[in-house]
Amino acid sequence: MLLKKEIQYLKSSFEVISEERKKVLQDLVRRIQQIKQDEVNLVFVCTHNSRRSHLAQLWWQVASEEYDFSFLKTYSAGTETTRIHPNTLKVLMKQGFSVESRFLQENLSEENPKVELSYFGNRSVKCFSKTISDNSLPEQFIAIMTCGHAEVNCPFIPQAEFRFSLTYEDPKISDGTSQMEQTYLERSRQIGREAFYALSLLK
Repeated sequence: MLLKKEIQYLKSSFEVISEERKKVLQDLVRRIQQIKQDEVNLVFVCTHNSRRSHLAQLWWQVASEEYDFSFLKTYSAGTETTRIHPNTLKVLMKQGFSVESRFLQENLSEENPKVELSYFGNRSVKCFSKTISDNSLPEQFIAIMTCGHAEVNCPFIPQAEFRFSLTYEDPKISDGTSQMEQTYLERSRQIGREAFYALSLLK
């Protein structure tokens, strides 16, 4: 299965993560371990909730299932609502997730569709763009900021037990260029690799 091969690749390439970045991820794991609750909710936040935050939500969800951490639940949100970008869906499909082909179109009649991403045959996550105040999010969570803009423009999140900076370069910079597919794949793999590395440390 394509996704299982991708997971094995991500788990076998931790050496490409810099020591500095590993320290950041180790710090995040320590913070997660300090939450003494039966369920720990992670909400990944970027400005438009269209690319990085969705990639993080999906990969941290898959990694938590891979390591059998059923107490971890993942979500994503933004400081404003747009839609999950088709390029985000395309790279996830390339890595082994399944999604209806109609959601890959740039011009949909639905402004912000709820997209079901399936994996391993019988598991799925429903993704759509939402703000940090959306009622689909849990009442308490750890806010993980995946872009610097959201971190600056979302200075206070009342529901967050704490917030953590884990930023990534926006693959949007490659949209419309010959480097687009490769850039999205690199970013998705970076996020996925770091999710598997971090959760491999969780006790």
